[in-house]
Amino acid sequence: MPLHDLEDGKPVLHDAPGWIAPDTQVIGKVRIGKGRGVRFGTVLHGDTDLIGLGARSKTPDDAALHTDSGFPLAIGEEAQLTERKPLPPHSIILGPPAKLMKTFLPEEAERLKAPAGRYVNNAVRYRDHLVSNA
Repeated sequence: MPLHDLEDGKPVLHDAPGWIAPDTQVIGKVRIGKGRGVRFGTVLHGDTDLIGLGARSKTPDDAALHTDSGFPLAIGEEAQLTERKPLPPHSIILGPPAKLMKTFLPEEAERLKAPAGRYVNNAVRYRDHLVSNA
C-alpha cells in the first residue's frame, strides 16, 4: 500500500489486525485506527488537514476522503461508510445516521466554486513536495 509524506504530514497506521487494500493511497496527515477495513481503490487525502479513520471502521470500494484546511475529517469508531448512495446536488450531508442538512441555491453553490484556486495551489504542492515511502 503506497504511503506518501506531504510536507510535514506523515501517515500513521495502527498495526493491530485489520485490512487495508494494497491499492489504497494514503497521503499526508492520516491516522488509521486498529481493526479497520479500507477497501480497494480508496484514496485518503490528508493533504490540507487531518483525516482520522477510527478503530473498526470501514470505507467502501473507491472511496475518496479529503479535507479542506481548518476542517479535519473524523470517521468514528465502528463507522461504516456506505457505497454508491446518490446525493442531491449542492448539498451538505452529516451523520450518523446520514441526514441532509442543507441544499444550496444555485447562486450559493456558484460561490462555493471560489476555492478552486486552492486546488491548483495544492497540485503544485504535490508536484514539489510529495515523497513516496514505497
